[in-house]
Amino acid sequence: MLKEFVTYIIEHLVDDKSAVVVTQRQEGERYLIEVHVASQDLGKVIGKGGATIRSIRAVASLVAAQQGYELAIEVAQ
Repeated sequence: MLKEFVTYIIEHLVDDKSAVVVTQRQEGERYLIEVHVASQDLGKVIGKGGATIRSIRAVASLVAAQQGYELAIEVAQ
């Protein structure tokens, strides 16, 4: 569910939706979500001063916390 949630948000931020790859690993009670986007879309996902990715992390962390998990999101191109 967390992977789909993050994928939905990311795909609506970027121009090249076909380049979006989101993977999820569970490590105990912690999820690690890795987001890969096209290089030209990296700035849109990160945002000015990291504001956009911080907001995505905050909202996704709330969803994870409701399910009893911790969450980390990493962004790469």
